[in-house]
Amino acid sequence: MQEVDDPDIRRSCYGLFSSVSVVLKSEMGPYLSTIVERMLLSIKSSEGISVSTRYGDTNTAFTLFEDADEESENGDMNDENFTNLEQDEDEDDADITGYNVENAYMEEKEGACLALKEMCEEIGVNFLPYIEVSFNEVRKLVESPSDDVRKAAVSTLGQFCITLNQIYTETGNLELRVALEQNLGMLFPKLFSLSREDTEHTVVLSCLETLQNIVDKIKQNALHAGNLESMSTLMKDVLRNKLACQDEDEEGDEDSAEAEYDSMVMEYAGDLIASLIKVVPWQQFAPYLAGLMPLLLARTKKACTVSEKSFAVGTLADIVSSMEPGAVRPFLSHLQPVFLCGMRDENEEVRSNAVYGLGVLVENAGEIVFDQYPTYLQALSNIIATEEDNRAKDNICGAVARLIKTNVNGVPLKNVFPVLLQSLPLRIDFEENITVFECIAYLYSIRSEEFFHNLPLILKVVSEAVISQKLNEKTTVVISSLLKNIYTELPNEFETIIKSLPQNNAEALIKAKSM
Repeated sequence: MQEVDDPDIRRSCYGLFSSVSVVLKSEMGPYLSTIVERMLLSIKSSEGISVSTRYGDTNTAFTLFEDADEESENGDMNDENFTNLEQDEDEDDADITGYNVENAYMEEKEGACLALKEMCEEIGVNFLPYIEVSFNEVRKLVESPSDDVRKAAVSTLGQFCITLNQIYTETGNLELRVALEQNLGMLFPKLFSLSREDTEHTVVLSCLETLQNIVDKIKQNALHAGNLESMSTLMKDVLRNKLACQDEDEEGDEDSAEAEYDSMVMEYAGDLIASLIKVVPWQQFAPYLAGLMPLLLARTKKACTVSEKSFAVGTLADIVSSMEPGAVRPFLSHLQPVFLCGMRDENEEVRSNAVYGLGVLVENAGEIVFDQYPTYLQALSNIIATEEDNRAKDNICGAVARLIKTNVNGVPLKNVFPVLLQSLPLRIDFEENITVFECIAYLYSIRSEEFFHNLPLILKVVSEAVISQKLNEKTTVVISSLLKNIYTELPNEFETIIKSLPQNNAEALIKAKSM
């Protein structure tokens, strides 16, 4: 890398260094000084940039600074010299037709950025001496003419802040807290302005993703009132299509790629809202959500596009899922019709999001919606009779499980529980496994007659879920505990049922019980 002056080779080396950091982590500390210094040189370099004029290309970007050199050679500036210089600059500007950037050098800068990001994340405290200087240099790349470089710079700056916060949390060093606040104070305004003004979707997506990562990982340390207000305002601008990258074609000629990117911008904004709800105390965030809710509800109307409805219904469901218990109650009159109507939509994604939303709505609202159970059960019965989409089917199972756990007396288990079991195991949305198996374990804990009546089918379903290997750690613990309890209480029945199952299923149950 030091012997060959080639941006592609340097970029490859940077990628290698970042990969090595994943393995070595803190042990890479002794080599950082040389490595980071070389990366920062790449970031600061203006190689590969040239100016196009009507007379032809100049040699390099360094000609941009020749006027400054001439100024120092000609002595101090007086009014006459300043006027002459302005006239010369106007003439020079008229001659410039554009700026040329060699991709290899831009890719080198991008590679250096991303390598610094990963090294910072993986190495942790040993990278601390290099965060400040790296932050200051990478921050300048936010103005780069390359959208890939801007995108990399944004995400890298976010990681610097996240790592600073992690080290501050571990050490309690107040100087790091001050540094974190200073860096966030520089980064947040840039994220907000880039999100609004950059015309490249990928850059805007990187800004929104970086904001969400900061919220998820730095949490309250990043969210004083001003930042929260700014984020809420930005989310409103996204929902109102006010970003530069959302410049809609009024004649409807927007190509499919642009439309997909617009949808992604909406989805990222929705994810950020859900993250804020999880992190910010409810009483503090409620006024902001009240301002966002009408904009989301407006995108659930029948006249909206499928992507708009899917986004809005899904985001509303995620918001409800993130709320503290009971917090949804002020919004019930608006959300309940949205989810019930969405369950009848022609699009399977809208239906899937809506039925998930109904489940989490009931779970959050609690007893205030108990009198609505007949309506909910009828809507679920209607959709399960005709639904063919596997994801929607999985979310139906999750919704039924939530209704049972929230108000078991409001559900006719004799009719509903066997249908739920026959719809298992889940096929696509495996995140709902925990909901389903917690429901089954709950029925065991209350000694439900329907649980014991359906024990053979329950064990078959459990064995198939275990065989699928799609269970997270929490779900595995629930299943293992349930199997141990069943075996302790009903060893003979357990053994009899196991013998009736195929060998793979039987072995899966025995293995799960012993976990």
